[in-house]
Amino acid sequence: MILKKIHQFILVFIVLSLVLPFSVTQGSMSGGAYSIYADTFSATDDSASSTGGTYTLRSNSGETSGDLSGGTYTLKGGFQAMEQASLSLSFNTTTASLGTLSLLELASSTVSSTISTDSSTGYSLTFDEDGNLRNGGATIDDVLDGSVTVGFEEYGLQTIGGGGTSPLANVAIVNGLEVASSLGPVSGEETGIQFLATVGGATLAGSYSHIITATLSANP
Repeated sequence: MILKKIHQFILVFIVLSLVLPFSVTQGSMSGGAYSIYADTFSATDDSASSTGGTYTLRSNSGETSGDLSGGTYTLKGGFQAMEQASLSLSFNTTTASLGTLSLLELASSTVSSTISTDSSTGYSLTFDEDGNLRNGGATIDDVLDGSVTVGFEEYGLQTIGGGGTSPLANVAIVNGLEVASSLGPVSGEETGIQFLATVGGATLAGSYSHIITATLSANP
């Protein structure tokens, strides 16, 4: 009789934070429930200037709000037109299960991210992990050769479509790993993130897991 070792793998995927590259608390005017984070100054004499210390304030004849458009550009005038970038991130599931593995199988599980932002500089989605895929003191090795291969103990991910960086193909999960990005605004951009794992003859049977934190940031 031939006994076949089996291994149970479970990944826990947690969304933690959204990060904007600026703060409304610095250089802003506020009162009540409102805050103007892009302060402006206006004067009636456009040739006048005021100097103090290392700063010079050059006055203008006034400023009006509103948008002026031409070609592919839009000029936004006045603090009324200033808006902070918004970010939105969701996943179709927060748990990716790789199921039960044998020595002859490549296990995979895909999580889809959906991102929207009006940031003119785009976004970056990064991963951090709380440690290797593990069962107590036993761990599954990160893939190092660019290919998660049946018969060898390896674990990693790849991205599919959407804003997937490069795209990634069979890479190890390390802190700060960028898995998706854009250079401008996006609406409902989906990226598939596929986790891959294989086991070798020396892999100990058991239930393996780790926690991944996803952080979505607006590019500076």
